Amino acid sequence: MKTVLITGATSGIGLELFKIFSKEKYYVIGIGRNKKRIKKTLNSINKNRKNLQSFYLCNFENLEDIKKVFNKISKEVNSIDILINNAGGIFVKNELTKNNIERTFQVNYLSHFLLTEILLKNKILKSKAHVLNVSSIVHKRGEINLDDINNLQNYNAVKSYAQSKLSQIMWGYYLSEKHKEIYINSVHPGIIGTRLLSNNGFISPILIFFHKIYGKNTKYGAKNVFEVLKHVLKNNINGKYFNERNEEKSSDYSYSKIIQEKLLHISEKLVKDNLE
Repeated sequence: MKTVLITGATSGIGLELFKIFSKEKYYVIGIGRNKKRIKKTLNSINKNRKNLQSFYLCNFENLEDIKKVFNKISKEVNSIDILINNAGGIFVKNELTKNNIERTFQVNYLSHFLLTEILLKNKILKSKAHVLNVSSIVHKRGEINLDDINNLQNYNAVKSYAQSKLSQIMWGYYLSEKHKEIYINSVHPGIIGTRLLSNNGFISPILIFFHKIYGKNTKYGAKNVFEVLKHVLKNNINGKYFNERNEEKSSDYSYSKIIQEKLLHISEKLVKDNLE
């Protein structure tokens, strides 16, 4: 039985993916930050589950938590076949985490960078493993602010979100070249109405209204992610970007190997204390 690890698995697309995989022939491990939602999630699907599942509490706003959750997971399994980097958010206010990193950049990208690198370093992600980053088409509005990764000057929530999702894709491209024994791809699941915007103060109702009008439901997004995953598993596809279920080019900017390498160096520097 193959093992799949899903981050952000207590709400939105992550929760729907957890449900989908629980009905398939997988051992499913979820990561979430809310203990009550973890309990609710397990209780809601245990009646219909076909396979074993487990859940771990982890706050991606704290890099130390990621190292701790890895230590727990590594005691349970010695390999992960599929990693879905899904957890994320968009935050109106420019807030730094306890690691002194801008919240959007850390939660959406850097935490997944650290988790994946730890799994690779400790050989939990082995040959033929698949990594799928749940990104966004919004990445096309982004660039990497190499001189001010925290966007302390002229903070803009959408630009910060775009930077974080662009970072996911660019790091994925770099990783697919560096580790040819594994497969790493990125997917935009569609414009989805999720809990992504639920903690954003006065602007949140406006953004949520937009998503309700134009967005699809989370089951639609999760199904897109699942179908892409089945496609890349079947065909051993590596280093690609998918818009919903269709493979396409990401932004021209995302293919810059120079910026990919600079992003990697910044990322390694930011997580080095938790990667050793």
